[in-house]
Amino acid sequence: MPRFKQLEPEPVVEMHPADAENRKINDRQLVRVYNDRGTVQIKCRLNPDLRPGVIVIPEGSWVKDFPQGDPYSLTHELVSPTSENYAFFDTLAEVEPAHTET
Repeated sequence: MPRFKQLEPEPVVEMHPADAENRKINDRQLVRVYNDRGTVQIKCRLNPDLRPGVIVIPEGSWVKDFPQGDPYSLTHELVSPTSENYAFFDTLAEVEPAHTET
């Protein structure tokens, strides 16, 4: 993982610039990604190649690498009877600027 850490030193959530603008989020800003199952704080990276309405948290970071929370808490543990797999790629979540303590 040392090579990966050189390329991506900290975890990020990627989102389309229009979605970020609607939420008053800037590139590299700390954000909160959440749903009714969990929450995680992570830096945002704007990516115009994404479809609006889609966010991506790339895999490869340990839970301890996130400033707060756990990205895996956003998903559920239901296994699809047809694919015998988890729904990691189909999770509804919202993004907002993180509220940091001063």
